[in-house]
Amino acid sequence: MAGIYGIDPILNFTYEDELQHPQKSKMKTTFEPDTLMHYIEENNPTFAYMVKKARLSQIFGDLQFRGTIFLPEESCLDKNMIMNMDINTCRTIVKYHMMNSFVPNTLLFSSPYQQLQSGIPGQYIKSRIIDNEIVLNNNVDIIEYEIRMKNGFIHRINKLVTYPFEN
Repeated sequence: MAGIYGIDPILNFTYEDELQHPQKSKMKTTFEPDTLMHYIEENNPTFAYMVKKARLSQIFGDLQFRGTIFLPEESCLDKNMIMNMDINTCRTIVKYHMMNSFVPNTLLFSSPYQQLQSGIPGQYIKSRIIDNEIVLNNNVDIIEYEIRMKNGFIHRINKLVTYPFEN
């Protein structure tokens, strides 16, 4: 793997350009407006980098895809750590933050406790209602619900969702 200022052999752009200066990025793909990937690219370039590195950007940009993404705040993502992640790590993180179905806020609030199937088969995100707010895996708060896109929903969260320690 190339160093922090090297060229990514898969995505063919410099790490510094993509994460430090997104306006100069050599890899600027245009996704249809109001799709999940277009929103992610515009509002969270670091997570967009992870999605591209995981080779999932075409899925989130596809109008045939129907899904939900729990999108972490840009400020909670460590750019240096993400630049040094391999493809499989990025893919695991991104897939754990997505669901292959619509999950509107009405569904989230329909039960005091739920297990939501993530994009990783057999891995669930635990959802609980605490003080009339949704908490994921006991430590992640949803800060903005149900941003509607043509191919899904985005729920903005305050940090990355990690695997729960308890079953």
